[in-house]
Amino acid sequence: MILDLTGIENKFEYYSDLYFYTLFEQDALEPIVAWKAKSAQIKTFRAPWDRLKYLRSSFFSSLTEVLDPLKHKIKTSELAAKFLRALGYPEAASEIYPITNNLSIPIFRKFYKANGEALLWVILAADFESDGD
Repeated sequence: MILDLTGIENKFEYYSDLYFYTLFEQDALEPIVAWKAKSAQIKTFRAPWDRLKYLRSSFFSSLTEVLDPLKHKIKTSELAAKFLRALGYPEAASEIYPITNNLSIPIFRKFYKANGEALLWVILAADFESDGD
């Protein structure tokens, strides 16, 4: 199987170009094949790419509200929760994570592997002072 990575660039990312362009396909193959097989067997099951495709109307209809500084936090949180659900992550509570005695950060969602290791922390951010660069 050859993955079509058109439009996907590996810039300033955690993974090296070597991994991304040579090993990623091998790592991604098993779940992709499983999702396709499950979609063929169970008509109510939608693969992650189909669930994400379904969200496009929510995304575009909410875009103006997401860009409004007064509505940004609520709309961004709603959209982020929808995207995480579409990717198969369960509901989880937000929390404030202390960095030092005087500094903490809001964690939108935290997910862990079965062994308790951190899998993914989602932190939402916005820059309304940027000039667009």
